[in-house]
Amino acid sequence: MATPKPANVVNILEAFLPELEVLEFRESSAHNGLGAGLGMPTLRIVEMYERHGAVSYAEAKAMNPLNAPLARESFLLLYAQLRRAALDHDAEALNDLGWLWLDGRTLIEDPAIALHLFRLAAADDLSEAFFNLGQLYTYGIGVAVDEQMAQRWLKKAFKAGIREAALEVAWLYDARNREGSCEASQVEADNRKAFRWYRKAARAGDTAAFARLGKSYLEGNGVSRHVSKGLFWLQRAALSGDAEAADALEYFYEDGLYMPDPQGRMRLFWASYAEGLRDALECR
Repeated sequence: MATPKPANVVNILEAFLPELEVLEFRESSAHNGLGAGLGMPTLRIVEMYERHGAVSYAEAKAMNPLNAPLARESFLLLYAQLRRAALDHDAEALNDLGWLWLDGRTLIEDPAIALHLFRLAAADDLSEAFFNLGQLYTYGIGVAVDEQMAQRWLKKAFKAGIREAALEVAWLYDARNREGSCEASQVEADNRKAFRWYRKAARAGDTAAFARLGKSYLEGNGVSRHVSKGLFWLQRAALSGDAEAADALEYFYEDGLYMPDPQGRMRLFWASYAEGLRDALECR
């Protein structure tokens, strides 16, 4: 149950949250704005989207939640429901409204509104809001980049059950992500810590971490080189639909340094598998 808020907080929120009549909508679903693909809605908003036929729960929990905007009428109904719930101290509604203002596929995004709503939801200990704040601080959306603050929110999110947060923490530690960058990092690169967080993410079932963990084992990055473990995680990534992991397996067998493939069967298998994954993606 959400913590009741003082009347003055509710009054400020009511004035702060735009009403239906003043919403500005994006005319095209082709959107590459600051918040596109970031953020995480709670379960309830996903169920609402499912009823309207937009996306599945699995897609919405991923980093790129929406494939297409809702019809205008359906979106207005959804927004009105969430706004009423938010004014009634509902942390999930606060987070979900923030996500709508961040995503920008239907509304023209407003990161400042999103940040404010995520902070209110986080004050009620909503785990998705922890994750969303972590991403805003990581990428400097609606707020200055602060990697240390990002890590604090992301680690809190992972502890609260958001498995995707572990991969975000790993990326902040991974020195490979700093290569070619002229910007100073606020978090010291530490490949051992990066490896540990990739492993946490993979063990939690985050398929996006499988390939990173596999490559860490194969390259000896943050851990002693272990070819069989590296192949295991790369294969899990490829079999979970990661075409780049299948590419990595093709190159691994083509190189033949650690795992000879004299007849080229394994190389050809993974090359064909990667091509099949990309063909399937193009047909969606």
